Amino acid sequence: MKHIRFFTFAEQPTTMKKLYRLLLLAALPVATVFSALANQVVVKGVVKYANGTPAAHTELILRTDTLQNATTCRLVKFALTNPNGVFRDTLRCTGNDIRMVLVGIRNCDGNMLYKSFLVPATGIIEADFVLCNPTACKPEFDWKPASNAGLSFLFNSGMSVAGPGDSIVARIWTFGDGTAIEGNRIDPPKTFSAAGIYNVCLKIKTRNGCTNTLCRTVVISVNNDCKPEFNFERLVNTAFSFRFSSVPSIITAGDSIVSRKWYFGDGDSLVAGNEASPQHNYRQGGAYRVCLAMKTARGCEKTVCKEILIPITTVQCQAMVKFEILPTLSPAGTSIRFNSTGSAVTPGDSIVKRRWDFGDGTGIADGNMAAPIKTYGKAGTYQVCYWMVTAKGCESKTCVTVVTPNNQPRCEAAIKWGTAGLKAEMSSASSFVMPGDAIVSRTWRFGDGTSLSGNLVSTTHLYKAAGTYELCLDIKTKLGCASTICQKLTVTEAVAKCVAFFNYEQISTNPLRIRFNSNMSYSQNTDDPIVSRTWTFGNGQQLTGNEISPAMTYRYGGIYEVCLKIVTAKGCETKWCGRIEVKGSTQNTDNARMIQIVSTYPNPARANFNAVIWSKNPNVKADIAIFDVYGQRKWGVSVILPQDNLTFAVPTAQLLPGPYILRVTTQYGIINHNFFKMN
Repeated sequence: MKHIRFFTFAEQPTTMKKLYRLLLLAALPVATVFSALANQVVVKGVVKYANGTPAAHTELILRTDTLQNATTCRLVKFALTNPNGVFRDTLRCTGNDIRMVLVGIRNCDGNMLYKSFLVPATGIIEADFVLCNPTACKPEFDWKPASNAGLSFLFNSGMSVAGPGDSIVARIWTFGDGTAIEGNRIDPPKTFSAAGIYNVCLKIKTRNGCTNTLCRTVVISVNNDCKPEFNFERLVNTAFSFRFSSVPSIITAGDSIVSRKWYFGDGDSLVAGNEASPQHNYRQGGAYRVCLAMKTARGCEKTVCKEILIPITTVQCQAMVKFEILPTLSPAGTSIRFNSTGSAVTPGDSIVKRRWDFGDGTGIADGNMAAPIKTYGKAGTYQVCYWMVTAKGCESKTCVTVVTPNNQPRCEAAIKWGTAGLKAEMSSASSFVMPGDAIVSRTWRFGDGTSLSGNLVSTTHLYKAAGTYELCLDIKTKLGCASTICQKLTVTEAVAKCVAFFNYEQISTNPLRIRFNSNMSYSQNTDDPIVSRTWTFGNGQQLTGNEISPAMTYRYGGIYEVCLKIVTAKGCETKWCGRIEVKGSTQNTDNARMIQIVSTYPNPARANFNAVIWSKNPNVKADIAIFDVYGQRKWGVSVILPQDNLTFAVPTAQLLPGPYILRVTTQYGIINHNFFKMN
């Protein structure tokens, strides 16, 4: 078992300091504009704490150009402040010029602070720092493998200190995998479930009320014969885009790499698949710790981390565009949502103008629309270009190639289902076909080895045992379109006392009016009738009472989530929800422009993440909720959206790791945005 201990710089042993300094030799992009060149630069400054006292005997890192393919001078030096917090050092280079200098120092909370400077004409750089105030109490811990090795470790916080005359009365350990130990355990044992990277934190409290927290990155790996390694380079003509390569990784003969997980240090990661050379776009300059977790076919699992430093002093920007083909099917053609929210600008700057050219002779010449939707009437290949201008005058352009699918018959299978004990009821009424087409074949596959062919819109199935099954529906239309959908379905031995269920149909005289029918809902006991039905129609409206077949007229076409809650005379209560599609003379394109999920960050999320939701109109009632991939609602809240952007904090700490859907439901319809929850 291999483990790493992290020290503060003041206490690092000589070998650890050498290792730490080697890690600081990561690549750094060269600034695009230089004010002066010199082969000798004086770097000086004053380091103080926030309370004004000098930071004595504190180490700083002085670096010159560090891009891997740079031809300029590359130096790394370490300076130390005197008792008054003052430092001064000289960087000298023979034969080459020094173009830029990066100065770094570790803050009292353990994080690194960086400042980068273009070399001035005077050849003298002033780099002053203000550090956070050190507390009277100081947590500290290290760790080592337990006697039984494997993934078991012993942590030790015996070196933690309280102030003079004070004592530690509480220690709270969190291990980065969702587990914690409270109390005052000095040396707790911990067994991790898998190798990986964990953020372990120790919070201490003293008798006199001092509290302080220390977090360290713990890399847990199995000691096998493999060595992960990667290098990286900044992409040409970009400010914040990097290409990573794991080609230098070493494995034994006959073994192979089956999994690579990349963590880019800015909250983004690439954990699915086995990408050997991914590209990543950072949004701004700063210090980022990049890690590669590698696994081989023979079970070797190891992780390596490196640091990337990106300068932030020059005015820089980089246009970036992503796009997705929307699942909404329309006779008008293929709708594509473009998204430029990932464009990068220097901190303190902002994008004030965006211009779009959609490649078909149309576009948006003026304005600041970050995520427009474009409908292409014909299949083909289009070059879409995006220009941006920032408040500080930086301009950038990028183009992407978009291929729209052929105009062939289109359809989409859909399933709604409910269970009562081992019995399942399912309906395909919400499946979609293009106008003039019709479904001529439906095949239900129940996941237990049985199936049902024909063209049944709704059916029931009785499972022989409790469990989770994959329910699938295959449809075919008279124009030759085929579509398949599969969902996880769980049945239990316990038979429900009451079951809620409904179907719906579009009223032919009004394409926006839907008639619902809940006469399939039932109570198991004949002497326990349904006395209450509560309908929520997905457009902000609700109907209470005991209406069996209500009708609802929607303002716009689109996808809505409708729920039915029933209550019986003896108190049995249950709820069932399903998505419906409202067709006809709709305003889908306009609806999509009324409410937008502009962005979510960080994604993947850990304890929480933020959603930026834009509304064209003020005072719009919205339901913001999280659903898992099986359609189960995990969290939700009702809010009033103001006009323009609303940044909303979404709690994710209680979610299990995996994919989820952020859903915003308003009178204009439903908008979904996918995100991933990590440990």
